[in-house]
Amino acid sequence: NSSVYLHGDVIIGALFPIKYVQTFKKNSESVENYTSELGISFLETFYLAIDKVNEQNLLPGYRLGACILNSFQVNDTGAKNGLLPFLRPLVYESLYNYDNSTLMARTFYLVATEFKPLIEILNELNVKEIQLITRSVQELDAFNLVY
Repeated sequence: NSSVYLHGDVIIGALFPIKYVQTFKKNSESVENYTSELGISFLETFYLAIDKVNEQNLLPGYRLGACILNSFQVNDTGAKNGLLPFLRPLVYESLYNYDNSTLMARTFYLVATEFKPLIEILNELNVKEIQLITRSVQELDAFNLVY
């Protein structure tokens, strides 16, 4: 499934890299599914945050819910364009107002999420030099990225 819906009065949208379903080569054998450990961690953290907000009644009279999409399966340009207003300030702040440690931290969260749609969004923002931080060459191969 490419989405999860948590019922609530106030719904937060989220886009996480969870499962990539496509055939690619890994150690000379064909692999059809790739699950992102980092994406799963993001998802679990998001669930925990929503649970804590609801448990502690931080929004009196309202229940927080969510619509979570698997970014690997989102081909909707509207969804990507909806992210641009939120990402643009982070990207430009990362590129122009930084020291080396800050840039690396922000670059990690923005780019190293095994999140191909994000790379497409960064390209739309005219961010030409993208440093992709990854654990393995196979991940780059999975997205057909040049390395």
